[in-house]
Amino acid sequence: MSDESHTNMNSTMLTSTVAIFIDQKINRHIFGIEIAPGSVEPFIPFSAWPCPPSLSGCGPKHAQPIFSPLINTLEGLPATYVEEENEADTVRICLIDKTLSCQVELQYTLFNQLPVLTRSMKIIHSGTEKIRLEAAMSFSLELPDKEYEMLTLTGAWGRERHIQNVPLHQGIQSIYSLRGHSSHNYNPFIGLKRKETTEFLGEAIGFSLVYSGNFLAQAEVDTYDVTRIYVKWDMNRSMSEVFSQGRECDFQGRVYHQYILGIYELYERLTSKFPEVLFESCASGGGRFDPGMLYYSPQGWISDNTDAVERLKTQYGTSMVHPLSNMGSHVSAVPNHQTSRSVSLNTRGSVAYFGTFGYELDISQLSDEEKATVQEQITFMKKSRGLMARGTFYRLASPFQGNETVWMVRSRDRSQAIVGYYRILTKVNDGYRRLKLAGLDPHKKYRIAHLGEHGYFGDELMEIGIVLNDHTSGDYHSKVPRGDFLSRIFILEAD
Repeated sequence: MSDESHTNMNSTMLTSTVAIFIDQKINRHIFGIEIAPGSVEPFIPFSAWPCPPSLSGCGPKHAQPIFSPLINTLEGLPATYVEEENEADTVRICLIDKTLSCQVELQYTLFNQLPVLTRSMKIIHSGTEKIRLEAAMSFSLELPDKEYEMLTLTGAWGRERHIQNVPLHQGIQSIYSLRGHSSHNYNPFIGLKRKETTEFLGEAIGFSLVYSGNFLAQAEVDTYDVTRIYVKWDMNRSMSEVFSQGRECDFQGRVYHQYILGIYELYERLTSKFPEVLFESCASGGGRFDPGMLYYSPQGWISDNTDAVERLKTQYGTSMVHPLSNMGSHVSAVPNHQTSRSVSLNTRGSVAYFGTFGYELDISQLSDEEKATVQEQITFMKKSRGLMARGTFYRLASPFQGNETVWMVRSRDRSQAIVGYYRILTKVNDGYRRLKLAGLDPHKKYRIAHLGEHGYFGDELMEIGIVLNDHTSGDYHSKVPRGDFLSRIFILEAD
């Protein structure tokens, strides 16, 4: 990962942050789940070395690490943080160039119960003469081979964060934004996974840039099949003659970056003065849905496309990086404004449940039956929102790979779960299908609403599954609704 900036420096400081997620079971969100850090432990031995307080008398020439239990905040920028001191440990490594009177401070933070490593970089110039910073690396990681698939979240307005998997090959593969914001087109995230990695098992590494402006993220495979990862912000590329009439020529390359810093500063003032207010970010839908903005507004509008069928892909792709509590999701009017598609109120609600949930429609235009359905949906969401916000999320069937989408969320104690099943088009004489669940306690017995009172053990539900019988499989007495754009919600409670 890299930052690239073109600016003159005189007693200035630049910072950037990268978050790296490492998980052997990538179906789960890493937020609040107890997983041993494992592969990031080798950083701990740096803890014994002190960091120099100044450029003089600093001991060894190249690097001076210090170990701290705290995460330092980055002034004017979003950053990771902890609520308790024992949640993470931090290593700071200072690199010094005495000739240029420059210092680079690299800060690595290890989260003790999560497979997460974050890095920030601070560049300090304390000399008397100006120097020009041509390029600065936010992060760079070399891997011993190229046998990975590069997972990116691509799209455009109205269809943000669709999953794309591409095998790595010799040369450079990249995503970027030159639009002044992280953009609808490419989320500032790259995932590398082995070809055999599934939602439940395998090697996967994720990289997120905690920044909301221009960036470049790339994977380069050299002719020896060694893989290197880059993410960078770019402060000197123009979208539409971007400049500041009130500043000197040397400043113009920093306009994009200063604009983003101004947004961060405004958010900092607002959230500090009104801590009880929940701010939701939006930029033509999901045009700036990134870790930088989510630092200040933990809820974001992920897309202006509110069609429930299209939202399956957008929410599924977004869930690769972000928890449900980040995703703004609404039940909107039909025919849908973007697609002109008419989807049942039941399915629109069933999709929106797996997010923050809300309505954007004229309730006075609803029938009495639809109003009663809205009341039922609100009651269900009020009862379930704690599980939706804090539970463990599983992706079971991808909308990018077939006619069905399935996901589920279960409580940390594995006593509750909610499963969402969605079928886009109806098939004829399709046969019986089984929906295998995940993450349950194999020894607990679960009762599933509307599927009888006898219950099923967790291992049955994970190895055999729920039989999805309806009229398409010949069960013409089934009460499951008919037609396209079907959704079913299964609610599990352990005895």
